[in-house]
Order: sequence, then C-alpha cells, then structure tokens
Amino acid sequence: MGYRADLDGIRCVAVLMVLIFHFELFPLGDGGFVGVDVFFVLSGFLISGLIWRDLAAGTFSLKDFYVRRLRRLGPSLLVVQIGALLFAALLLLPSATLSLARQSVYTQLYVVNVHFWKSIDYFGLHTRHQPLLHCWSLAVEEQFYLFFPLLVLVVHRYFRGWWPRVLVGGALLSFGLNLAFVQTKPQAAFYLLPTRAWELLAGALIPYLSPAFTRPLAKNVAGGLGVVLLIATLALHDPGVAFPGWFALLPVAATMSLVLAGAGVGSWVSRALSLPAIVYVGRISYSLYLVHWPIRVFTDALVESYSLPWRVTGFVLSFVLAALLYRFVEDPIRRRQLLAQTRPFLIVYFSLVGLVVACAVWAMQSHGWQGRFSERVLAITRYADDVDTRHRNCEKRKGVPLNPDCTLGQPNAPSTFTIIGDSHAMALAEAFSQSLARQGTSGVLIARHGCLPLLGLDGTHCEEFMAEALSMATSPGQGENVVLVSVWRRSFEVGLMGPGRQWLQGTAAEQAFAQKFRETVDQLHRAGKRTYIWMGLPVSPASVPETLARNEAYGTHLPVASALSLYEREYEHLFAAVAASAPQVTGTISAMSALCPDGTCRFVREGLPLFSDSNHPTLSSAAFFSAIISDELAKTSPLIHHGDLQ
Repeated sequence: MGYRADLDGIRCVAVLMVLIFHFELFPLGDGGFVGVDVFFVLSGFLISGLIWRDLAAGTFSLKDFYVRRLRRLGPSLLVVQIGALLFAALLLLPSATLSLARQSVYTQLYVVNVHFWKSIDYFGLHTRHQPLLHCWSLAVEEQFYLFFPLLVLVVHRYFRGWWPRVLVGGALLSFGLNLAFVQTKPQAAFYLLPTRAWELLAGALIPYLSPAFTRPLAKNVAGGLGVVLLIATLALHDPGVAFPGWFALLPVAATMSLVLAGAGVGSWVSRALSLPAIVYVGRISYSLYLVHWPIRVFTDALVESYSLPWRVTGFVLSFVLAALLYRFVEDPIRRRQLLAQTRPFLIVYFSLVGLVVACAVWAMQSHGWQGRFSERVLAITRYADDVDTRHRNCEKRKGVPLNPDCTLGQPNAPSTFTIIGDSHAMALAEAFSQSLARQGTSGVLIARHGCLPLLGLDGTHCEEFMAEALSMATSPGQGENVVLVSVWRRSFEVGLMGPGRQWLQGTAAEQAFAQKFRETVDQLHRAGKRTYIWMGLPVSPASVPETLARNEAYGTHLPVASALSLYEREYEHLFAAVAASAPQVTGTISAMSALCPDGTCRFVREGLPLFSDSNHPTLSSAAFFSAIISDELAKTSPLIHHGDLQ
C-alpha cells in the first residue's frame, strides 16, 4: 500500500477533536475524545496492511516490525517524558512529582492503561492533574502491536483462508466484552485492550470491504457517510452515554467509511482531507497528541484561573512544540536520518529509557524529590493525605453488609442517626461520630462515592445504592434521625443522569433534582423519620494544600478562598428543593457561618488547610466540623442541648 495523503487528513481530524475536547474550546467538542477511537481504527488498518504486505513478499520479520514500531513511537515519547520530569523538578510539588514518576515508569512498560484503570476515572475530577493520562491509548496500541503480529503469523501459516473469520470473530468477542462491562465496570471497558481491540480489528477488516467501494459513487457515498457519522458522534454524545459501549460504533464506522472513501482515485471528502495544511497537521498528529496534554495539565497547575485565553495559549503552544518535536526527533529517526543503524539506535534508545526510569525511581524513593522544599512546605502538602481512610471502608456495595467501621458515635450506645451520602459523607464521618459521641448516642454511615443521596438519579449503581440505603434507614429498630450528606454541587448546564439513564441538562435537570429530592424526603417522612440536610460546602478554586504549599514555596499568591455569593448561586437548586419540602425536612446543617463570616469563604484555619483537596474536609478538621454539626442540630433536635457543646 502506497502513501495516502487522506489518511494523514483523517489523523488531522482525530487529533483536532482530541485537542478541542481537552482544551475545552467549543461545546461541541465534549465528545472530541472519540478522536482516539479514530486513531485505533487507523492503526489497525495500517498495521495489518503492512504485516500482510511483508508476509506476501516473504520479508516479514518480528524483529524488524518491533524496531519500526519503536522508531515510530518511542523517541518522541521519551523526549516528552524527559521534558515533563524536568518541569516537575523545577515547578511541581512532591505529590505531583511522585504521581508523574509512577506514570513515567508505567508508560515505559506500556501498562499505564492498567494503572489508570485502577486509579483514575477519565471523566472524573482528578484527570486534569495526571500529565501522562493520554498515554493510556498508546499502551493499548502497543499491547495490540505485541500480540497481533503473532496471531497473524499463526493464521498465515496454518489457517490462511480463515483470516477474515478470525478478524470478525475477534472483533465480535471484544465488542461483546465491551458491552458486558461498560455499565458494571466502565473504567475497565474504557482503558483495557480486551474491550478496545475490536476497534483496531475493525480497521484490519477494511481491506476486505474495499471491493464494494471501487466505483466513484460508492466512494463519495462512503465519504459523505463518514462525515455525517463523525458529526453525529459529536452532536449526539452527552456525559450520560456509557462509553465505549454501543456509541463507539459511530466513530468506528465513520473512520472505516472515510478510509474506504480514499482508496484509488478517492472521493471528494478524501480529496478535501488531502489538502496540504490538513495533511501537515496529520503528519505531526502523534507529536501533537503527545505534547498537548502535559501542556494542559501544567498550565492549569500554574495559573490562577484556567480561563479561555490560557486554554487558547495552550492549544497554540501545542502546535509549536509538536512541530519542533516532529522536525527534530520523530521524522528524522523514523526515516533513519538519525541513528540509521538498528544497533546504535537501540543502544541510545534504551539508555535514555534507563535514564528516565532511574529518574522516576529516584523521585519515588525520595517521595517526589522532597529535598527541594522546606519542612513548612512539606508539612502543608501532607494535608493532601489527611483523609479518613477508616470510613472510606464504608463504601456501600450492593448486597454487602456494612462493616463495623460504619458505626459512628459512642460504642454500644443506642443508634439514633443514619448518615446517608457520597464521598462527603465519608469525609465528614469522623465529625458526625464526635458529635454523636458528645450526645452519648450512636449512628450508622451508609455511603457510596459519586452518588447523590436521592432516589432515581445518577445511574443504575446509584439508584440501587439509594434504594438499599433507604430500606436500611427505614427498617425496624433503626434510628429515627436521617441526615442526607452530599457535595450537592451540580452544573445543570453540564447535566444530570435522570431516571432511566436519561441525560438531562438545564431546566430539565433542575426539575428532576427537585422531584427526586421531594420523593426521597417524602419517603423518609412517611416512615416517621426526622430528616436533616447537610447543605454542602463551598469549593476552593484549587486544591487547598497544594495551593498553600505552592504559595509558600514559590512566593505566588494563588487564591484559596471563594465568594459566598458563588456558593449561593451554585447551591440555589438545593435551597429551592429544601424550601419546597420544608414540611418534611426537620432541619438543615450548614457550615457557612463558620466558613464565610464576612462574605468570603476561607478554607484555612490557623494557617492550615481544612480541605484535603478543593472540597473534602480533612480528618484533622473533624473537631471543627463536629462543633458546627452539633450547633446546627441543636437548633432543631431535642437530642442535643447547647450545654453538650462545652
């Protein structure tokens, strides 16, 4: 197969989709991450074609194949990793340096996708702090490159006529695994090769479909279909879509159509994709993909507000650095203009790999090169780990009994409270426990990370959690008081998972929240429960420990406070829901008077963080929040008297 400019054009489209999504440039870019799926299909098409071409010519060699892959992917990745570690040495705090070091080792082993599967939700809050998160897709491809040639060799030698059936069977098996796990184990379905291989195998199937697309009309139809499917992918995607799942068929089918449209003379779409400027972006797309995400992460970490001008700056800078990386590293090494002989190339390459791994191991052993900072800075950074690990074990799983750590308050005292909530309930568990112990009573914690404590919201696993939690709370012998605790912080413009896994936005999301809030407190009221609502916490602009430590270490003045008015706007939906259900709500618990006494919410007490990140209370702040809880409950609960607070 000769060079096809339109394939670089498809790469251009894919990488621009990813960059627009990651730099948050346009609302339509919310589904731009599917550019990775486009790359998967292209990789499967190109790699399978190269292998079969060499097999047909009798020149295929596993050694040559792996060396070519190494030349193509390895050097540029090494340069980016070296640059990231140098940046960390100069400007990152120990915790961020330690995280980067771990990611660097896993990336060089091409198992970083497994690492992120175990630790990171790609669409979650912590992704913007992971400089090598985007390398998960490289790991998937490298794992595919490791096993796929071996499969081809076996089939070529023993089952040559079976190859299309092997491809179809493998793709169907992988797609079936994707469907089986996308709901129950979404991180595994997103990150791992077995549930992603069907996309690469779909690319390998393209040559067997090409005989049906030899005529100009068929090519033009395929090109138009590919464009329509890509537009549909962006237009129809919303955060409620389980991905990959069925939805990934759209970008995969779109890419297959675009590739089929470009063979031979090609279609009008493939000719448009072959324009010089588009082709150039496609040629540097790998370098562009490598550099853009660290730029995005590091910029966000350093600036006070990651506003549109900064996002545009990061977008443009990505192109500048990618052009340099392509010109001086990727292209000359791939074309053997540098290190042309295999042996010198491998010596230099693996020497640099050893250097990167050694630096990463050094960073891990020194806990993020802590020696760069004063003891004051290090003491502040430790508050990021000041979390209630004991009550994290209270994560409620379907059908699994609560463990003893979920009992709060005074041991062996009557249970009068049930605390139901999300990760904020777990973070505040010790504060509630101290408050209950002060009363001489006890309670139980029922919590699930990421789930609003409301019926019928946030997807199947959260719906199941709340149904079970309310069943436990209203069972005979359970305490008469229930406290619903959550971050409650929702951007309804982004959306909310409503009943039946329907993604709702704006007014529809607000209405669903209000309705489910009312249904939840009504059910508790009918069961004779006294219901209290934790009114949520304001959110710091960034991680409080990291911001304080950065200000101390580098003399910056990044903010660790926010306006009370911002909290009031962001929690307006909660205020309205509580007001609408006032007869069924016994009382509310609010920390605003203590945190925001003068209209500014501060998250520091005696110079030390109250939050372990931007919004979760530290374990050491339990006494502070316990006093607030006791004081707020005393306003409405006959169980607590102001004298108990002494």
